[in-house]
Amino acid sequence: MRALLLPLLLCVCAPQVPDDGPAPEERQEQEPAKEKTGDEPIPVLAPRLPIAGMRLVSATSVLRFDGQEERPHRLEAIYVFPDRARWSLRAIGEEKERGSRLLRYHAGDRCFGLAPGLAQSDLLEGRDAEQALLQFELRRAALLWPDGFGWQGEGLNKTAALREIGSLTAEFAEGMDPGSDPAPRPVRFASWYLDGSSCERLDAVRWDTQTRWPAAWELWLADRRVWTEEITEIAHDGNYLDFFFLPPDRRAAPAARLGRVEFQHADLPRRAVRRRALDPSWTDLDEARRAAREAAVQWRGELAKLGVMAEVRASLELDAQGHVSALLARVDSPGEIAPAWGAAEVADGPALLVRLPAFGPVSAERLRALGERRPAGSRSGSFELRWDEKAGVRVLLPLLPRTL
Repeated sequence: MRALLLPLLLCVCAPQVPDDGPAPEERQEQEPAKEKTGDEPIPVLAPRLPIAGMRLVSATSVLRFDGQEERPHRLEAIYVFPDRARWSLRAIGEEKERGSRLLRYHAGDRCFGLAPGLAQSDLLEGRDAEQALLQFELRRAALLWPDGFGWQGEGLNKTAALREIGSLTAEFAEGMDPGSDPAPRPVRFASWYLDGSSCERLDAVRWDTQTRWPAAWELWLADRRVWTEEITEIAHDGNYLDFFFLPPDRRAAPAARLGRVEFQHADLPRRAVRRRALDPSWTDLDEARRAAREAAVQWRGELAKLGVMAEVRASLELDAQGHVSALLARVDSPGEIAPAWGAAEVADGPALLVRLPAFGPVSAERLRALGERRPAGSRSGSFELRWDEKAGVRVLLPLLPRTL
């Protein structure tokens, strides 16, 4: 199994491939799967239960590694309570280096890792799984303090036991009175294995004085500081599908095929999108592709004038008949989407994908077949036709949660 210690992987130079998955010839070069994937059932997940009135929490942070402060990373952590979590991390300013994301998943009693540039995930086992669970739970404890765990203890130290994995501790600063009103908040959180050895800790914790949320901390492994971290955004609204918390190759994949075309699961990163609706829809895909490319070039120029050097990609939105209903221009994994961009933000999320041999018309039958393979509990977004040299031509169908 490939080692997936989070801080170490971030420093590894990974092959760059599209975020919606490598092309078939690239997938064939990966090492053989050690676990059965694709057709295995989704792990059993506990019923969703709110904590402190919240169904979920998502946090976005900027990390600066010691010795690499000039190359910050962005970590997006999403938790749906009680047993679903997903981390996505990549270097800021390198979003155009597609396939550079490191992903960690927690679904039920299982944890998975997906290394940058690969389509095959790892099921974490043994000490790797314990470490991953402690990492997930340590961050959740700091984000939700004092809720979500059965904290015990008096004085400046409190402990929460984690069944079959280890424990967490929260430590207050000297001179603080944990029983005072308003209650002080910890300055340090740590995670521990069952044998009592240290996993990692969040030190020098600072809190937002206007809200319940933490504002910053440092990650330490033993006596070494790994990074400093500033939390830039925390939210507790939204909705996510259960299989969003599984790697694409571990989801209940559609086994059926249409001709020689195989349907796959994929993940689409957060993106900024400009959409130009066409009414009536266009039937000439070549003309639509030229117009979409022109729109992408125009937007790239507008962003450059704002001081934003971003890679803008063109694609086409298709209706159920395979006609072009909109021209799309997008920036994958944008840092901050300013109002001046004139674009809509689309959240990170799962999709179905079918690869095509060449750019050209897509039949209504093929689109219908793709839509029919939508997993239960999800609803369909709009079909999107994409193309580029590395990944070839593919049709994507974003999968969305049903309305709450």
